[in-house]
Amino acid sequence: MKACSSLDAQALLAATVLLLPSAWTDKLIALGVGLLCVNVLNMARIATLYYVGAYHPAYFELLHEEVLPLLLLSLTLVLLWTFVQRLPAPSQTVQPST
Repeated sequence: MKACSSLDAQALLAATVLLLPSAWTDKLIALGVGLLCVNVLNMARIATLYYVGAYHPAYFELLHEEVLPLLLLSLTLVLLWTFVQRLPAPSQTVQPST
């Protein structure tokens, strides 16, 4: 993740949600909730970086470049997994015989 805007995590979430086999209403709800969660997580990441930069500057670069971006993407994947688990089971359609 090269920017502090969390666009990578948001793009991953949006692309995956839009490709899920579900109704558009479910997709829009998942997008709204998911993007809100990613933005809240990103604000927590930025606040953590501010705190670390002010009180523990030796750890700032490691957290900024390695740990927190990985954590944000990992939590985005957990969020996506949660959405997938909440999807209704696919209905089995019976093909008419010819």
